[in-house]
Amino acid sequence: MSLDQPLTPDQVAKFFRQGFLVIEEPQIVGQELERCHEILMRLIEQGVGRKEGRNFDLAARSGGEGFPSPQMVRPSLYAAELAGLSCRSTALALAKQLLGPDASFALDNTILKPSRNGGPTPWHQDEAYNDPRHYQEQVSFWIAITDSTLENGAMAYIPGSHLSGILPHRLHGGSAEANSIECCEGFEPSTAEIRPVPAGAMIIHHGRTLHGASGNKSDSSRLAYILIYKTPPKPRIELGEFPWNQQVGKSSRMQRRRWLLRGGIFPELLRFLRSDRDAHRHFIGQMRRRFFKSLGASPVLAHGLHGILTHRGASAPNGGDGRCGDQREAEHHELPGRDDKIDAPIERLAIDHVHQDQAQSGAETEAVGHAECAREDAFAREHADDLPA
Repeated sequence: MSLDQPLTPDQVAKFFRQGFLVIEEPQIVGQELERCHEILMRLIEQGVGRKEGRNFDLAARSGGEGFPSPQMVRPSLYAAELAGLSCRSTALALAKQLLGPDASFALDNTILKPSRNGGPTPWHQDEAYNDPRHYQEQVSFWIAITDSTLENGAMAYIPGSHLSGILPHRLHGGSAEANSIECCEGFEPSTAEIRPVPAGAMIIHHGRTLHGASGNKSDSSRLAYILIYKTPPKPRIELGEFPWNQQVGKSSRMQRRRWLLRGGIFPELLRFLRSDRDAHRHFIGQMRRRFFKSLGASPVLAHGLHGILTHRGASAPNGGDGRCGDQREAEHHELPGRDDKIDAPIERLAIDHVHQDQAQSGAETEAVGHAECAREDAFAREHADDLPA
């Protein structure tokens, strides 16, 4: 097997047949695994990124029973050591093999299920967080930082569900407010396969594969580190609207907007500039896309801006990488159902593009230069989170 083709043909076929693939050989081992665990736990426990809307309880929802699932988005922006993990280069090669040469790193993410009260994960598809106007296919690399067992909430998958398109979702538990969504129809939970893996092992799953997990009933916490890779955005208007994304994560988005408006935009820019090359590419791609939308009426100006942002001179707007860029014997009654009794947070591997895509709505269809002062202020407040989350 070559370095740019890490998977065998049989493994590739299995991935596309069932929508997920378990790599039980540890991808993070020894001192590197211990260091990764230490860094992620420190970031979560110290609340790093909380004021910026990046560190929050994924299980939070109106009427919820309070089983927490802390999540932190983009931990590598706060701990540069994570960008140097050996699994990063492996995951990129795998993503390009599965999605094509244009696949690139989009974000990382960590999720903790605390011992004894870590909440379940409802069934969901990661790509349900996309905006059909700027749709991106993706693969997620779910890496167990601690042993993942039946007792502490091992990941469960619906084989072949990635072939069914995007299924209907709603806010977690049908709540009016929630930090997560759940799939509410179109699948059979009893067909799930639960896949425990040892610490350091990896599960790759397609962005449309339905997945979930039971809660943590063990005496040990379950910690995961997730790497997400995506293709360049393409319009998929035929998919219609994804109405569940209008309200999800509203409180964290508002918190992020307030932080950016109060001066947070400057340390945010500095943080991206100091980060690794993957984060640079993601940041530039996101800002380029937003500039192109605002300059859509001026192709010449947009053409020149593209050359500046990509450092390629006056190349065509479609140049560059085009973008910036979570066992069979298991007790199925412990998994989330699909009716109103679902009581579980989501492992929102794609939460990043919820922030990004929702930030693109509203006034992006207007020319800011023609807005009145009051409307300019409203635009700024509405789009304070236009920086990548």
